Amino acid sequence: MFPITPQLIPFSRMSEAQRTVFVQELANESITVVPENVYIDIWVKNDYVVYQNKSYRVAVAQN
Repeated sequence: MFPITPQLIPFSRMSEAQRTVFVQELANESITVVPENVYIDIWVKNDYVVYQNKSYRVAVAQN
């Protein structure tokens, strides 16, 4: 069995809209509603965002 490794996405690889949502979330430290026009798969397919030399765990809930 192979070890599961977390998927990392650099902040620079996100779109401008995704970066805006991510930075808003860091400032709020609460639940952030992602606008419908922002592509969320980048957070669904990756476990962490690398931002300013730190790794941040990301999670998305959909209804």
